Amino acid sequence: GDLKLSFWNCAIMFTSEIPTPMELVATEHPQRILEWAPKPSRLFTVSIDNRILVWTVSQVIVKGNKKCSAACTAILDKHSDIVQDLLLVNDDTLVSCSMDSLIYIWDPNTLECKSTRAGHKRGIRTLAKHSSTVFVSAGRTITW
Repeated sequence: GDLKLSFWNCAIMFTSEIPTPMELVATEHPQRILEWAPKPSRLFTVSIDNRILVWTVSQVIVKGNKKCSAACTAILDKHSDIVQDLLLVNDDTLVSCSMDSLIYIWDPNTLECKSTRAGHKRGIRTLAKHSSTVFVSAGRTITW
């Protein structure tokens, strides 16, 4: 990775203008997964060091142009192995899964871990939203 988060303005994506990022934010490690929580205006990212980084994002208008700023304001580090996915199920529920075979349920507003799910025997690779209260997780089974 190039060790940065790039924020883009979708309004100019389909014009003849060559788009440039609204903001570039340097990161210590490459960020593999991104999940946006609009209610608290936070971006959750997964770093290659197994941590979930919490970015507080704000928009300002400077000389008639929209600009963003983002700062890493917290780190969620309960997982003991590679974090594979993040999913915002609703405004009050963020889910993370890992190769440690655990699922953590987070409050994206307070950043507290609300609960843990342990139903997989091996690592969990992906999450999908079914509804505002139900999500699906999937792991990987290896057959020799």
